[in-house]
Amino acid sequence: MLHSGMTYLLAEGLSVSVSRQFYPAVAPFIGALGAFITGSNNNSNVLFAVLQQNTAELMNLSVPLILAAQTAGGALGSVLAPAKVIVGCSTVGLSGKEGAVMRKMLYYGALTIGSVALTAFVINLIS
Repeated sequence: MLHSGMTYLLAEGLSVSVSRQFYPAVAPFIGALGAFITGSNNNSNVLFAVLQQNTAELMNLSVPLILAAQTAGGALGSVLAPAKVIVGCSTVGLSGKEGAVMRKMLYYGALTIGSVALTAFVINLIS
């Protein structure tokens, strides 16, 4: 995607779709989405870090802030990955109850990722 220019095109789309002021609050959720899909923060960063960097540059935002929000969201979103929930449930004897565990995890995950989003939003406002 990077070599074909698709990542930059997606960044342009994000930069016109989300307000400059609000984007730092969106970045952790993109990181969490990547970790949910791939199962790890590292892979989330591989998937979305360049997109986040390009978007930050296009919006004239702090690149370190946006990348920190990306990786913090990815770290928190990693625990929500279905593969990790399945392994965790099987380890503690909750096989077959993954759906119930996932519902609870989504609630707590949204709270923690939301707190990172709020922090990034406030840091962007004061800087």
